[in-house]
Amino acid sequence: SRFAVWWGGASAIAAAQTSLLRSEDKLAGYAILMALQSVLADAAGLAICLYLDASATLFVAGKLAATALGAVVGLGYITPAPFGTQDRARIRDCLTFSLALVPAALAALVISSFDRITLAHAHGATEVARYQIAALLGTAPVLLLMMLASSWMPRFFALGVVGDTEHTLVRARDSLYQLLPWVLLGVAGLAPFVLRLWAPASFHTDELVLISAVVALATVPEAATAVA
Repeated sequence: SRFAVWWGGASAIAAAQTSLLRSEDKLAGYAILMALQSVLADAAGLAICLYLDASATLFVAGKLAATALGAVVGLGYITPAPFGTQDRARIRDCLTFSLALVPAALAALVISSFDRITLAHAHGATEVARYQIAALLGTAPVLLLMMLASSWMPRFFALGVVGDTEHTLVRARDSLYQLLPWVLLGVAGLAPFVLRLWAPASFHTDELVLISAVVALATVPEAATAVA
């Protein structure tokens, strides 16, 4: 729907703002914008569905409203710098770097959605819901790793010295690999209990444990790329 397109645009603006705030160590503004984009956006979508109508369109509309509010609030922390013809070289360099990321992002979206689209076509929406619950639990370590990577990336850029950066990357990689087996064992061990609490009995959660464990293994290559 159009709400989803507008939400994507607002999310892109808010994501750029939070990245800049994080790199400048402006914790208060970063925390406020992240809360508006995540927790409060979901809460707004659920509230609209609860009090108006339980539809995907209204849920996205609620997330759009909260994300757009976050983008507006972000302007209070970040003042866009004016640019003119003298900045053409910088704009060209930015577009040269960023435009190449667009097909990569689209490919990642297609890959991440393909399993659900295929499952929906073959078995219907109920099986997609069962799979989504198991996959979401297995993806938890990857999401934590992405949050960790986003928090330490500005620190790497701030090091400045190539030797220090390489040494820090090696230490970060070794620490991740030491922690990773325990995280995967924790997901595998807790998956049966979490799934029983999380999903209805009609979903036959015992059959979903293997899916969570297999998806959790994706943390291994993700950890390698996080410190590459």
